[in-house]
Amino acid sequence: MRRHWWVGFVLLIALSVVDLTRPAPSPSVPAGTDLQVGAFYYHWYRRRLWPSAHYRAIPALGLYSSMDPAVVQRQIALAYTHGIRIWTLGLYYRPQGYNLDEIGFVVSQLESLASLYPLHFVLFYDTAISLYWQCDVHVSQEGTPFNHPDPRKRACIHRSFREAIQTIRDQPGLLTHPQYLRIRGRPALVIYLTRTWRGRPGEPGCSLPGEDCSYQGAVRAIRYQTGRAYSGPLYIIGDEVCGTQVDAFVDDRIAELDAVTAFGTACAPALGESQVVTVADRSAAIQQAWRDYVARIPNRYTGEPVAFMPVVFAQYDEGHLPKRAKSKPVAPDVYSSVNFFDDAGGAGFAYALRRILPLATEVEPGRRFVWLTTWNEWYETSSVEPAARPAMTCRWPNQCFRYAWGNRFLEVLRTVLETPSPKRPPPVIHRVTPTVTTMDARPWITVEGENFETGSPGTWVYVITHDLGEADAFSVWDVQRVSPNHLLARLPSWDYGENAQVRVINPDGQISNAVDLRIVPLVLTVTGPPAACGGQTVTVTAALANVYGPGRATASMTLQTPADFQVTSPTPVAVDVRPGQRMEATWLVRCPRVPGTFDLIVRADVQYCTPSPSAECVSQTLTRVFRLSVKSTPTFVDVPCPHPAFGFIERLYEMGVVEPCDTGTRRFCPEQPVTRAQIAAWLTRLRGDAPESPCQPGFPDLAGHPFCGAVENLQLQGISEACDLQLCPQVAAGLRCSLHPDCDSKDDVVRGTCFCPNLPIPQRTALLWILRSLRRQPPRCVLCDPTAGPGTADRWLIPWLEWAYFLGLLDTPPGPVTDPIEARLGQLRGTTSRGRLAVWLGRAFL
Repeated sequence: MRRHWWVGFVLLIALSVVDLTRPAPSPSVPAGTDLQVGAFYYHWYRRRLWPSAHYRAIPALGLYSSMDPAVVQRQIALAYTHGIRIWTLGLYYRPQGYNLDEIGFVVSQLESLASLYPLHFVLFYDTAISLYWQCDVHVSQEGTPFNHPDPRKRACIHRSFREAIQTIRDQPGLLTHPQYLRIRGRPALVIYLTRTWRGRPGEPGCSLPGEDCSYQGAVRAIRYQTGRAYSGPLYIIGDEVCGTQVDAFVDDRIAELDAVTAFGTACAPALGESQVVTVADRSAAIQQAWRDYVARIPNRYTGEPVAFMPVVFAQYDEGHLPKRAKSKPVAPDVYSSVNFFDDAGGAGFAYALRRILPLATEVEPGRRFVWLTTWNEWYETSSVEPAARPAMTCRWPNQCFRYAWGNRFLEVLRTVLETPSPKRPPPVIHRVTPTVTTMDARPWITVEGENFETGSPGTWVYVITHDLGEADAFSVWDVQRVSPNHLLARLPSWDYGENAQVRVINPDGQISNAVDLRIVPLVLTVTGPPAACGGQTVTVTAALANVYGPGRATASMTLQTPADFQVTSPTPVAVDVRPGQRMEATWLVRCPRVPGTFDLIVRADVQYCTPSPSAECVSQTLTRVFRLSVKSTPTFVDVPCPHPAFGFIERLYEMGVVEPCDTGTRRFCPEQPVTRAQIAAWLTRLRGDAPESPCQPGFPDLAGHPFCGAVENLQLQGISEACDLQLCPQVAAGLRCSLHPDCDSKDDVVRGTCFCPNLPIPQRTALLWILRSLRRQPPRCVLCDPTAGPGTADRWLIPWLEWAYFLGLLDTPPGPVTDPIEARLGQLRGTTSRGRLAVWLGRAFL
């Protein structure tokens, strides 16, 4: 066993390339000196080659290596000067053994900067990773450790814990290090996933004598056998003590611990949603309930109440995970899967800190602890470490990750710690206009009030919608600060219920009163060919969809055209739209022979009425402008005027979005399949995005590809995703082993590391990328039931297809609820042709 295993790294410090000659920022001294802020620090980025399928964000320090002293020292300085006082360093088993080299390296950097930034550290025993590599036991197998039904795995689990205890105990100078965290004079140890511990002595599955096969025996061994080498028992902190449901072992687990964190609070009592204001309020309410639950349980050894340590999530994004039942108090969207904390320029994070920090209990006189999840967990976007640029990426079609915080989280943290009570008055809203809008529009609303903060980052406006008893936060994208008392904000597109509230939140976390905003669940779309030949008759269709709610909509829809157009169908057209219906009004319009660009306007005078007992009616006039180009001759010889995709191809070509397939003969090849790289280029141009230049491909099969920059742009926008591993020859050839140090042992860590740019794109994938370009959040199913029918990997796509139908992208609905899932997806079989893609892009964007 190596002794004093970090000392060898000290020599590296003198050669470090960190520029510490510049004046260091003054360390932040929290106003409440008893509050100790810790952050989980991940040191597993051992190489500069970050797997593209996992880590798409660009840190401010670059795609760094965790073993680079320049990087780690800069991270230490950033953490300490912004109020972080403790780093938890993960101890875990991997195929090469325990990661003692990583821990030793970070400790050596902490030692070298102790005079400037006396950051403490504590070990974080990651049982999930250790049991995965040692025993092939997965986190999803909840409740299996210590009484696993497989006797070989059960023995391996027991051996794994004993080896971890031995490893911690046999590191001289580790737990006695002057910078190691001590609580009540005892070295602390954080243990992740204590919720998986099961089994009591004497119960089936206990194959070892006494308590050796129980969680009581495991904790006792960690507490006393390890602590014996350090003149006293360890101080054990349980992280994620509860899983998806309450079980019979919860109180027993808590009683074995000295303290618990708030990560994994499903054991908290079910909370009513009436008092929930924001995502942060909901998190704070649940953590307070969990704190009260924990406080009633005494520690089995000391008799003192188990301490509570809150957790603040800067942006914990489980949006890539399957949605759990809404009955769970902490669902994936509790924290920020709707981009509340990151899009709000740090204001939401500030508000969360002010609500959650006071929940910390005193673990010893004058000391309270709170944890940030995390410093640099780039995989789940749960990071306060600065990112160089906003990004959002998808690994698989239903697994997307968001990165959009820059340096704001650290600035907010320091501000809140230094000024726990804001001195300025909170913002106040007096009026919001208009008071009624529809779900599909993104109109500008005017917010009038007082005490709004101007400048950067300034005040943020967001909207809370209430649907079926749930509170969901939606941040508003665009805010224009007209004056300190006058804001203009653009609403996002909607897919939730009718009841909404507008609030204003200042950068320091102060929140305003709420003003009601009525969201009428109607979607009005106008479709038709955006270009036609002179004298040609085209069909213009306006559709009113009643997407959600019990109300009924009636409308009179009128088409208004310039004088040179002839409308051969009657106008206006009356429609009656019941809940869950989409009704159309169709007009035949004959174009003039003179070329030009003309605006056709659809006006809908709508009345939306809810049934008794409320029997409330709202009247609105909705207008949509449809721009039509009249051409003298077709551009492409193989796309004549009668071609169904003619108008869409012509307009997209005029805009510079699409290109011919053969410039010599002016051919477009509408039946030719579209490749994954081609649609990336078309979407990038249509969205007005700039391709990444110079392109630094995150996928090994994009090097040198002409559309590399467009693909990278789409990936950073969270629109595209990696291709199937089976279709990736670079991975099959062995390139995967250059992307992850452990890829030889586990195949699943390298899935999706290729893009397959020249592969024809399936119709469902192309449609998904188009819909992602229009909205960042997956919609809810309204008419369909995504849980019905046989199990299929495409089930998650059903809500997207339904939304495409409501928007007019698809000609037919996905199908009744009684249809099998495969039948609903049947219309999207096969690859996507260039002509079909042009039609979808035109209907979506033009």
